[in-house]
Formats: sequence, structure tokens, C-alpha cells
Amino acid sequence: MSPKKVAVTEEIDLGSHIKPQTKKLLITFSGSLNDLADNPDLTTWKTKTLDVFDMEDSNVDHRESAENALFVSASLSKIQSDFPCSLTMDISGIKKKNYSFNDGVKAHYVAFPNEVNHHLNEVLMSASKSLNTDYFVKHSGYTPNRLTKGITYLDDDPDTVYVVKDHPVIGLIRDNAKKLGIVLTKNDLITDSRYQIAKVTVEHCLESIREELNKELPIVNLNEFTVSIARPHNKSFCDVSGICDNLNGPSAIKKTMDMKRNLSCVLDLSYWCMPKSESKPKSK
Repeated sequence: MSPKKVAVTEEIDLGSHIKPQTKKLLITFSGSLNDLADNPDLTTWKTKTLDVFDMEDSNVDHRESAENALFVSASLSKIQSDFPCSLTMDISGIKKKNYSFNDGVKAHYVAFPNEVNHHLNEVLMSASKSLNTDYFVKHSGYTPNRLTKGITYLDDDPDTVYVVKDHPVIGLIRDNAKKLGIVLTKNDLITDSRYQIAKVTVEHCLESIREELNKELPIVNLNEFTVSIARPHNKSFCDVSGICDNLNGPSAIKKTMDMKRNLSCVLDLSYWCMPKSESKPKSK
């Protein structure tokens, strides 16, 4: 059954703090259907080097920055396939999938048999309202796997931690002061820049912030960025149904399944590699 296309999020304006870069990626898959069935690695396109992405800010460590990239938008501008069957495409870092099948399987795009379109302009993801927030102004660099930066765990007091004053944990504590029973003032600073807070409170806040960020933000590790293909309805690549139905004899079927095929597409990515926070965790 043909997939049903889901509406795409409307594009919005970004705040001035978001300075996205745009890159055109040529994604290619090659091999016969039997090759793809025997070698699953052929069904996944991976970045082999960060050189494919433009990260020109010399003040940012490229590899760490790439681990905390935000996708702003993504679209397919061209596609060409000589595969005799439909292929679903999945792209890491993009949460919403545009196509859904009646068996519940979803995909970012479905390449139909022998599809050729050099003017595709298929929007896979538009800028999210969650990007236009003051979180990135107040807490630049604090992505889910960077949240412990600015937190000092004390060897001589395992129940207490120091937290820098600009950490998102401090903002969450202030927003929930009544619920947590904690009111932070300048007088509570143990230095000019750090608060002393119970570890259990900090860990609870970290968990809440991390969960919210993972839910709302299209964060991706560019070092592990992938695009993968599959046949709809969980069919194996070597499944001849729907491909060889009108062929006579095993030799014709074998020729069709062993014939080398290619799928190529151009993926336009707009992304932002967030600058690292100046605050770093220390041990005392």
C-alpha cells in the first residue's frame, strides 16, 4: 500500500543567536538487491570524516562541537534510483517522519521504483519553535551530554556539589523554588560564581533538563550521522515478491536480483554547532 504523507512543520524565524551553516551532501547507495541482503553495511551511508561538514570556527573543538550539532532544517533536492522496488529512507537526527505505512512503519522519505526527480524540494524538517528560545542565549553550550560542565563534585563531601551561577540547573531551581524549598540569592554564592547545592537536588534537575532537551531539540552527533535505506513492510532485500512477479524462470529472477543498482540523492542540511560553554567541571 502506498504511504501516506504527513504534513511538515511550518518554517519559522530563528533568533539572532542561531547561526546555521548549510551543506549539500551527496548520498549514494550501490549494489544488487542480493548484495544489500547479504551485506547490511551497504544499506547505510555514514560520514567518514568531518570534512564533509563546514565547521570553520577556530575557537571550537571540531569533534566535540560535532557531537552537539542542532539540525535546523533538512530537505531532499534531487533523487535518482534504478531500484525496481520502493525504498524507505531514514536520516539520523530528524525525529519527525513524513511518511507512514498502514502497518505502522514510518520513514523520512520513500523512493519509488525507478524514481528520477532533479527538482524534488522535499522538505524533511523545518526550523522548530524550540530553537527560537532564550535557552541558547542564557545557557549556550549546555546540550544533554554537556550538562555536567560547570558542576564540581566534591571528593570530601559526596552529598554536595558546586554549580556555576549561569548553569541551567540554577535557572530550574529558581523557577521551582517553592516546590523544591530552595531560594537562591547572591548571599548563597560561596564564591563569585558558584553555589553550593545538595547533590540529590542537582541530579534531579539534570535529569529533568536532559529529558526536556532530548524531547524538544533535534540534536545529532555529526560524527555518527547516517542515512539508511530499507524495503517497506520489513521486507528483505532478497524478497522477490513485487519485483519478479512477472518473470519466468529462475535465471531471469536471478539476473534481476543480482543486477547492480544505484540510488543517489542530494540532502540539503542546515545545522548549528553550538559553542562550548566556558564552564568546565572540576574536582576538589
